[in-house]
Amino acid sequence: MLALRLAGGTEPEDRGGVVRCSPHCYTVPSGSVPGLAHTVVGAGGSWHCTCLSYCYRRGACKHISAAHAAFCPPAPAPAPAPVAVRPIRPGTCPRCGSGNSKKDGVRRNLLYVNQKYRCLDCGAYFSRNAGMGGTKIPPEAVTDVMQMAAHGMAYSGIAASLAAKGVDVCVKTVCNTVRRLSGILVEYCDQLPPSVSEVWRTDEVHLRASGRGVYLHSMIDDGTRFMLSAQMAARKGADDVSAMFRAAAVLAGKIPHLTVSDSARSIHAAWEACYRPGNALQKHAAHAAAVHLDGNMNNNMMERFNRELGRYMRAARFVPERAAAAMAGRARLFHNFFHRHSGLGGRTPAEAAGILVGGRDRWATLLQNAHARKAAG
Repeated sequence: MLALRLAGGTEPEDRGGVVRCSPHCYTVPSGSVPGLAHTVVGAGGSWHCTCLSYCYRRGACKHISAAHAAFCPPAPAPAPAPVAVRPIRPGTCPRCGSGNSKKDGVRRNLLYVNQKYRCLDCGAYFSRNAGMGGTKIPPEAVTDVMQMAAHGMAYSGIAASLAAKGVDVCVKTVCNTVRRLSGILVEYCDQLPPSVSEVWRTDEVHLRASGRGVYLHSMIDDGTRFMLSAQMAARKGADDVSAMFRAAAVLAGKIPHLTVSDSARSIHAAWEACYRPGNALQKHAAHAAAVHLDGNMNNNMMERFNRELGRYMRAARFVPERAAAAMAGRARLFHNFFHRHSGLGGRTPAEAAGILVGGRDRWATLLQNAHARKAAG
């Protein structure tokens, strides 16, 4: 009652039925008795309620939890430590990580000589090009092939570029190498947790795959521009895209406070199924679907990203839909780990999200670490 008197003539604030009468006094409606409201007073770290549950148990009741959730947001969690991906020194065993190894002969291929090693701790045999083997292309040229493919260069052009450097391989070899190594990298990079913000954006871009129109839905983080997930759909606004929402939540380890999109019905249905809070005591989450080209609530960043994604997927019109989905995974890999943005101060989205890839050649660093994780377990 003292808190109510101290409130004076201030205007009460209502948040979801919980009314704040003063800085330390709240009224919370009863969930069992219609028209009944309980008074919750919190000051100095102690909370009190007028309900029978609190009077008999002297413990935090649901009314205290509701008042605390509505007007006392939790303290921000400490920023997670950056995830460092370090280059692996030649001669390091990919199975046990030991550097206690010795040279054990060479394997002579048509185009290069591959140095073999034997680990003196676990007895495993491995080669110098661990992570970049299984192809006729030399290890020092594999990273160039991946970079050219990420920029959208045709496989025939990559083969011609290698031939100019004395590496004579066919187009099929280039295609198989890019597809296999990209799949390994996407699987490895999806296990690196990014530190993203509480605002995510999603939209779709129209593509052509195997001669017919398809839609590529994607979701990015507003603060870091990190591409969280993507999904192909045949129809706009009608197909289920819940898999994209679930994949983004699994990768980030949370759901966002705000999801910004257009007014497509499929997007809102997926948000309802995956991100909508189950009750009022959970974390607040909202979906902004009525966006405009100007003002504070716009999706212009996503529209700019769609133009970039369209350039990555330009060659999708020549491949079937399944291959186009794999191409979208390669585009997500290149955008997150190799494309530097002026809006991020010249950093990549992965660096802005706390994933630091070391070494002079980031392709080689990621390939070596992906191979080491696969060999270890």
